[in-house]
Amino acid sequence: MANIKNREAALKLGQTNTKCARCGKTVYFAEQVFGAGKKWHKQCFKCVACNKMINSSSLRDKDGEIYCASCHTRSFGTKGYGYGLGSGVLSTDTGKAGEVVSTAPKTASINSAGSANGNGCPRCKMVVYEAEKVRAVGKVFHKHCFKCVACDKGITATTMREHGQEIYCRACYEINFAPKGFGFGQALSRT
Repeated sequence: MANIKNREAALKLGQTNTKCARCGKTVYFAEQVFGAGKKWHKQCFKCVACNKMINSSSLRDKDGEIYCASCHTRSFGTKGYGYGLGSGVLSTDTGKAGEVVSTAPKTASINSAGSANGNGCPRCKMVVYEAEKVRAVGKVFHKHCFKCVACDKGITATTMREHGQEIYCRACYEINFAPKGFGFGQALSRT
């Protein structure tokens, strides 16, 4: 009699009345995962938006559903300039699953008279918006267009040199326009 009770207790040990939060089926001890205050099957522990497997570091929950960190941020996080996708990117994502969103900045072409407010880039002839402005020699450039006119090398405010309303890197400026001779970078040669 005691042997039968032990056997029944052993069979009941592996059983549970807990149901999976996703599929509603019984979750057994060997396959259970805890998250968002519920039990899940390992294979059901996925983001509700993108269906990716979730681990404890990427788990986010909202209204009883579980999301990966990126889908949760995209759907419920702060939106606007400087949030979510990196500085300078304004997301137009609505948070719908499977939506393809371009994060490239939108630029408009300048007509022959220039932009309405005179903020046209002299390199690419496109409108320069406030977040991407670099000012030099009385002109406004995109950050990615702020390059030496001679060698097309990207420059910074510390390496920029100006000559004739154009910008040059330090090396090109010194080769083309800097004073030359004794005391100006050229070695004294003995004859």
